[in-house]
Amino acid sequence: MKMLETNNTLTERVYNAIKEDIVNLKLAPGLRLKEEALSVQLGVSSSPIREALQRLEKDGLIVSLPRRGRFVRHVDYNEMIELYELREIIEGLAARKAVANITAAQLAEMEEAINKISFSILKKDIRKDQKSEFIFHRILCEAAGHKILIEMFDLLMQRGHMIVTNYDYTAKMDAASAEEARQEHLAIVEALRQGDADKAEHLVRRHIRKAIDVCSAVLNKNRQSGEHVTQKETAQ
Repeated sequence: MKMLETNNTLTERVYNAIKEDIVNLKLAPGLRLKEEALSVQLGVSSSPIREALQRLEKDGLIVSLPRRGRFVRHVDYNEMIELYELREIIEGLAARKAVANITAAQLAEMEEAINKISFSILKKDIRKDQKSEFIFHRILCEAAGHKILIEMFDLLMQRGHMIVTNYDYTAKMDAASAEEARQEHLAIVEALRQGDADKAEHLVRRHIRKAIDVCSAVLNKNRQSGEHVTQKETAQ
C-alpha cells in the first residue's frame, strides 16, 4: 500500500487505496483492519482512515464485529449467486438500452477487450483477464446511458472481483473454455452492431448465467479439496 500525499481529497484517496487492496486481495478476506497500522502504511492521520473504513463498511467490503474490530468481509456462496443474479438483470437492461446508443468506437473497444480476455485466460493471468472483462462489460453499461445503472454495476463488480480473484477462476479455465467465452462476447457485440435489442439482452443474460455455473463448479471443487482463506489478525 502506497503512502499518500496530503491534499483536499485525502479521505477519498485513502478510501480508494484501501478499497483497491481489498478488491485485489492484498488485504485478504478475514483480515483485521487496524487504524494505527493503516495510518502508518499510508502516512496519514487516523481521521481519514476512520472515515474511509466507515464508507467501506457501507459498501459491504468490510464488517465490524463488537469488541473485535473491523475485518475484510468473506464473500460466501449465496452472496456470489446474488451478485451474479443482479448482474444478469442490470446488464440485460444495459444491453437493451445500449442498442440505441452504442458507437462504432465503443464496439471497437469491446472487440479489443475480447482479444485481451482470450489472451489472458490462455496465459492464466487473472488480473489482466478481470481488467479486460471489466472494460467490456462497463462499456456496455456506459452505452446504455443510465447513470444509476453504472453505479450499481461498479459496486457489484468490485464485490464480484473479490470472489473471482480469491478462487482464481481464470487459472482453472482451459483453451476450450477461453474460446467459448470469446465466442459469447463476440456474439454480444454483433447483436449490438445489428441493433437487435432482444438478442443482445438474451445473449448477455445467458453469458452471465453461464458464469454462475462456472463459479459454482469451482467453489464446490474448492470446498471438496478443503481450500479456504484463514482469518488473520493484523493489517500487516
